[in-house]
Amino acid sequence: MVFSSTAGAGDWGRFFLRGLPGDSAVGSPAAPATQSARQPDIQIFYDHDFGRLVLGGRVALEGEHRAARSDHPDDLGELRLRAGYDLGPSLGYLSFGREQREIDGMSARETVIGLGLTYSLNQALRLSGEYLRDTGRTGSSGGAGSEDRFSIRAAFEF
Repeated sequence: MVFSSTAGAGDWGRFFLRGLPGDSAVGSPAAPATQSARQPDIQIFYDHDFGRLVLGGRVALEGEHRAARSDHPDDLGELRLRAGYDLGPSLGYLSFGREQREIDGMSARETVIGLGLTYSLNQALRLSGEYLRDTGRTGSSGGAGSEDRFSIRAAFEF
């Protein structure tokens, strides 16, 4: 289920709500499930266009695929704020936030900083690239470190 509200190129205000229901693995008491199950996903994006300045954020609770017999599902929670500058057909932005992951019973909290660019090809098609750096890894998984990520997205809006 997806709800979206956007306007044309150069207008960067948007609201996006995405929800995917979870499913359960197939099995019986005599034959335990061996297929994977999925936890529900919920994501909310919001950007408000103040003219040249664009402020927004993202909240996400994502359930990952997991083996049906696993005692510890992988979870990801994220809160990210972003500030951008309207360059006409492009939007350059900085993002800052926190992520929390839980894998096999061990949790890790990370501070995320990033730099991104979105380019609007027309009123319906936008291309985005974002560099993220996870820093300040803390939690029961032990150790500190950093991780770099780069993502490329294409969005068709109707």
